[in-house]
Amino acid sequence: MRWLLILFLFVVACHGKDLRTIEGDDFRTVNVEAHSNVNDGDIVTGDHGYINEDDLLCSSCKYFVHELEKMFDKDLMKECIVPLVSYLCETFKIQSHTVCKGIVSQFKDEFLYVVKQLTTKPAHLCGLLLPDCDKEDNPLYSNWTIPIPGGKPPKRREHPPENSNGPTLKVLHITDIHVDLDYAVGTESDCGEPQCCRWPKQRVDKIKKPAGYWGSVGNCDIPLWTVEDMLRSASTQHGPIDYIVVTGDLESHADWDYSKEEHLDTVKSLFSLFNKYFPYTPLYFALGNHEGYPVDNVAPHSAPEKFQMTWLYEAMLDQFGRWLSQAEKETFLYNACFSTLVAPNLRVISLNTILGDKMNFFLYLNQTDPDGAMSWFANELAKAEKNKEKVQVLAHLPSGSGETFEQWAINYYNLINRYEDTIVAQFVGHTHTNVLWMTFKDMESAQSRPTSVMYSGPSVTSYTDSYPAYRIYTVDGNRPNSTYKIIDYADYYLDLEEANEKYAYKDTAPWKPLYTSVKKEYNLNSLEPEDWKGLIDRLAEDKELMRKFEKNVYRRDNGPCEAECTRKRICQMVSGHHSPQLCQSVGKGFENRSFPPPAISGPALGKMIKQCPI
Repeated sequence: MRWLLILFLFVVACHGKDLRTIEGDDFRTVNVEAHSNVNDGDIVTGDHGYINEDDLLCSSCKYFVHELEKMFDKDLMKECIVPLVSYLCETFKIQSHTVCKGIVSQFKDEFLYVVKQLTTKPAHLCGLLLPDCDKEDNPLYSNWTIPIPGGKPPKRREHPPENSNGPTLKVLHITDIHVDLDYAVGTESDCGEPQCCRWPKQRVDKIKKPAGYWGSVGNCDIPLWTVEDMLRSASTQHGPIDYIVVTGDLESHADWDYSKEEHLDTVKSLFSLFNKYFPYTPLYFALGNHEGYPVDNVAPHSAPEKFQMTWLYEAMLDQFGRWLSQAEKETFLYNACFSTLVAPNLRVISLNTILGDKMNFFLYLNQTDPDGAMSWFANELAKAEKNKEKVQVLAHLPSGSGETFEQWAINYYNLINRYEDTIVAQFVGHTHTNVLWMTFKDMESAQSRPTSVMYSGPSVTSYTDSYPAYRIYTVDGNRPNSTYKIIDYADYYLDLEEANEKYAYKDTAPWKPLYTSVKKEYNLNSLEPEDWKGLIDRLAEDKELMRKFEKNVYRRDNGPCEAECTRKRICQMVSGHHSPQLCQSVGKGFENRSFPPPAISGPALGKMIKQCPI
């Protein structure tokens, strides 16, 4: 969101030498004079008083916001905002004309609403734009907390049977499909735009890298027929599937081109395929950031009704709602969360993490437990513990990703630690990679006891550097006193280079195992948190093991993973929230380092935010 605010208030962001100071409602230019006793960052005014540059910038910002508030209800403002910001977007070469115009047009109403509310509190808006201006009013520093109930039972060591040939459940995990209904074989896959493999708006004389039939690595999403082939493979290769979990992001990455009609077409197209190949298999869904319209924007009920996403929630329930009770469907219609029993004493809880998304405009007005989702999550966990149920959590954004508010991540982390004996699995998406996040008893030290693992499933889309894949979990179940812990899992992928070369225009292509047992692949005794932490420690020392791990992350060889790459990956895996101490606590070589994982948001909006100068 910040790029829109900054483009609009770009004068505030200028750190030129011709600084201005406020006198009533007027501005006058002051000369900067050299004085031996002036500290760095201080400005000398005409009367030789000293003003800290940050304070001056903060005061200037508040003045501009005050003036901006007077303009907001004028028709001229509403008429000019789109062409003005689009022009600035193009002028600074942030994106192309089509992308700039599309993304700005989509966000216009949300932007005007949110900024209008913020202009009534200049300190609030300026604290957001300028990190050192009124920190107490900056929504990024909100310290809301969810009460953590006492009475945590003693840590129990429940181990599933060592032999996975016993009674088990089989769970299919699919995430980040990002189907492109406009995918066109033979178009340019290296087009220089955020989304390629589509018919261009302008004629292209020569195609450098044609889009393959089954898909293309790069800025291309996946064609619908490849999704269908994946579901065909998953339904025929592995025997009966007990249930399916889908952890968000159905839509393509062409976020500047979104519409309600396109979202609804995508939902209908994809769920019709699930119903075709898994007509009697329960399916449970978690909302992704690309389900937002505009991208990342899911309005809480504190926002006007016209921004609500009820139309999308209703369409989704039409597709998978038969697996939920009426009360569970009503909860989903309210905040896109639900909690349901899927087996005796096994509960699936779907948490809407877009209510903790840093790129959700509406949360800059108030990020304190939007729509009560985190409080609801805490209550569901408390009830599950009381009823001696086990819980699998479905979510899209991992709490340690660079796109969640830190206070959201901390509250989530604390609840995971409190209910570590109740929560047996966390299935997330968003990253497009086969990675994981860990939580620890001391949330500032990766040397303390590991408490849980968040599994990020491999993406179906090939955007931007992965082969399409899906995952099958083997879960201890279907027996008395089942632990419902994950015993093992296998990943299956489509080698796009081979498929496009040998199977183009054929009915199917081979989905091959990346590995049939992650335990065997990494020589793990079990999938308990302490065994995963042991693997992380080995990865830090073993270059060949790290190379194998990184190849599996992308389902293809993306080149060697040297020292810096290794540090980044390990820091990511131990960072269940945004704390540099977690990375630094890993050990030698990690001192004074913090590597938040890269954001995988909408490419148009994401690039604009990344290129923002503040």
